[in-house]
Formats: sequence, C-alpha cells, structure tokens
Amino acid sequence: MKRFLFLLLFAFLFITGCNMYSADDIDSFPSTDYSFMIKDNSYDIPAGTNALQLFNCFYSEFGYGEYNIQGQYTKTATAVLNGKTYTDTINKTLTKIKIWHVRDVDNKEDPISSFYVAFYTDNNEVLQYCYQWQYDNQNAWKNDITKGKIVITK
Repeated sequence: MKRFLFLLLFAFLFITGCNMYSADDIDSFPSTDYSFMIKDNSYDIPAGTNALQLFNCFYSEFGYGEYNIQGQYTKTATAVLNGKTYTDTINKTLTKIKIWHVRDVDNKEDPISSFYVAFYTDNNEVLQYCYQWQYDNQNAWKNDITKGKIVITK
C-alpha cells in the first residue's frame, strides 16, 4: 500500500511539475478597446489600428475560421518631389477574412503564440496582421499596424 501511495504521489508531482503553458488560452488574452471600430452597419478600422485590436474585435464577432465579407481597403500616400506634392490612393476590394492562431511548439522554454487576422482581396492579395506574445512573460513580440483604412459592411 505504501508503494502505491508513493507511486501515486510521484505521478502527481511529475504531472504538476511539468511546465504546462497556456500561451494559447484565449481567456487570458490581453483585452483591448475595439468599440471604436464597430458601427451600426459596418466595421470602420482606421489606419494605425494594431493587430491585437483587430484580433480581439473579429475573434469576438466571428471566432476562428474563414468568412466571406464585403469590404474596402484604402491607403493614401503623399510625397513632395522637387517642391511639388503628389498624392496617390490605393483601393482594394476585400472579399474574405480569416482568423486563426498558431502556437510555437518547438520553443519549450518560452512558447510564443501568434494570433492572425488576414483580409483577402478580389485579386487574391493578402493583407495579414499578426500579434505574437509570450503568455508566461506577458511579452508582446510583434503587433502589426494597419497602414490603410478598412471598412467592412455588416
């Protein structure tokens, strides 16, 4: 009986001693305010919005997966050349959104989780935004920023 209790205690200590990371635990994911993006009939995402805000918004609205959407990406760039100002606007039609998560299982000591939101255009271009973090260290490694305005019809 003592041997059984010893083995049970050893098994318990072994299991609880293992480093069980929760880097993909969405319930402990950093929350952000994304209410400014949600309008009555659309999602209105200004340039400069970060990937964490995008992920929090669209994960809460859709969850993981791919979804057909109707949207527009607009980026305006201005440059001054020889004293003359030039402005160019790029417009892209968005047709699909994909929301997913990848956990780096090779990095045992400091696992990194990557959370993605990607928008697909009508000519198969991908506008992808990634947020990477280490849950156990509360360390953000990457937080992409949108360079243009995105409007998606609800």
